[in-house]
Amino acid sequence: MTKSRRDPRYEFDGLCLRRPMIDAIANARWVETMGPGGTFLDLGANIGEIALRCSNQFDHIVCVEANPMTCEIARRRIIAAGADHVSVVNRVVAPDGAKETYWVSNPSPGAIGSTARPERRLKSRGDDYYFRVATMPLSTLLARHRPRCVKIDIEGCEFEVFDESQTAAYDRLDGVEFMIIEFHRRRDERVRTIVGRLADRGLDVANPEEFDSRTSWAAMTLMFVRQGFVLAPAATAAHRGR
Repeated sequence: MTKSRRDPRYEFDGLCLRRPMIDAIANARWVETMGPGGTFLDLGANIGEIALRCSNQFDHIVCVEANPMTCEIARRRIIAAGADHVSVVNRVVAPDGAKETYWVSNPSPGAIGSTARPERRLKSRGDDYYFRVATMPLSTLLARHRPRCVKIDIEGCEFEVFDESQTAAYDRLDGVEFMIIEFHRRRDERVRTIVGRLADRGLDVANPEEFDSRTSWAAMTLMFVRQGFVLAPAATAAHRGR
């Protein structure tokens, strides 16, 4: 039996990036419905796939990625694409008052996502399994870049950065028209609490059917739209086809 060759569509500098590239497709379709212009803040950018797919849509794109390895891959891919208006920052998105550095897990470059926590979760793993990475509060990112659109996929830290104590972050959402948040514990009651807080600040869920469309353990991606703005109807169908 002949050995099958890797698909060149998912290759970059000798790396097979198939998993994170495919994982980004659904969220990229959501981003494409946000309309043109302004700044897009991609938090948990991984290898920069969404930024590259949507690079012609925005005036500026800021990618924030916790894992130094995937951050460097994103930076090299963006340079190779000549996307000068896209920047990449190696930081952990954290709540106000968090430690200055977090421990970031070290999966293979082709994996999907790294966890970032104040303490090492797997004590038995050696230091070569983790990176120490500087944190940056969500409120600071919002104040510094004043994004029109935001995507948040930070592997469970979304509950920390949208805790009720994070008033500075909520207060800086006024200029955000569209936001995607991937929640990593679907049945966590905090999801509905966060949805309510965002609604109080003018951001409503565009795909409420997601609450009941998957099993209890699965992750869930919610799209938030500023009241008075319209999201293209095709977005919901595109996401369900993930």
